[in-house]
Parts: sequence; C-alpha cells; structure tokens
Amino acid sequence: MSRQIKLSKAYKDFDFMGYYKLNRSKKYIYRCLACHYLQSGKGYREVSSLVLFHKNSLIEWIGKFEEGGISALLSIRAGRGRKSRLSRDEEESFSREVVSLQDSKSGGRITGDDIMKMVKDKYKITYSISGIYKLLSRMNMSWVSARSKHPKSDIKAQEAFKKTS
Repeated sequence: MSRQIKLSKAYKDFDFMGYYKLNRSKKYIYRCLACHYLQSGKGYREVSSLVLFHKNSLIEWIGKFEEGGISALLSIRAGRGRKSRLSRDEEESFSREVVSLQDSKSGGRITGDDIMKMVKDKYKITYSISGIYKLLSRMNMSWVSARSKHPKSDIKAQEAFKKTS
C-alpha cells in the first residue's frame, strides 16, 4: 500500500469534479479528474494508470494548484512543440519567394525539390520533402499549381482557337 499523500486544506476542499462539469473542455479533463482521484485518497501509481499520465506530472499538477489555485493548474504553457526553422520575417519572405519561383518558371510547375533547393540556397536551412510540404500547409499555401503550360505553346493561337470553336 502506498503512503498517504499530504494535501493542503485548500486542495482537499476544492470541488474538482464540479469545476470540470461546469467547464467542460478537453484540456481540463485529465487534470481535474486526476486531482479528484488524488483528493479521494488514491495513490500516485493508481491515478497515473487511470489517467495515463506519469506520476511526476501529477506531482507537478498538485504543486501548481498549491501555488496559484485552479487557474495555475489549468494553465498550459505556450510554445510547446518544435520551433519553426524559419522566423516570422523569413516566412513572409519565403511565401513571396515561392510565388516568384512559380512565376519565373517558363512552363511546368515547381515541385517540392525546387522549393527545397530554394530554401537551402536563400535561407541556408535544410528541409526534407515532407518538411517542405508541412511548411507550405502551415502557411496555407498549396504546392499544387495551376495546369502547367508547355514552354513552346502559343497563347495567341490557343485564344484564337477558342474563339473559332
């Protein structure tokens, strides 16, 4: 049997389930539920297996509640995840470069390889093909361009043909 967890009076008196029921949000589910289980006398191992979070996370959550109450417990740090290799200024410049790369192409369309080479040359940053496509997606840019035009095509002749048919 695990030893009793020492909790403050404020922690023991707080209604975690009531708070969760009033503020149903996905980010609150696990923290409120884990705190409720710990409050009811369950041990760290049992609660961590129920909510599928490590014991150290539970200890951290209790500490956050003790320091700043429910708002500190439910605050989730910004800036999680991998940082972008391109800064904000470079992202704006990157989108302009991709558009100008497509415009400068005299027939055909640009590919992920073309963009990858451009980024390596201009920004000295190496991306994989899938990384380039994820970057384009994050910037709401499509890597699929309009139907390609053959470099030897005659646009005037095509327009004249459209008018006659």
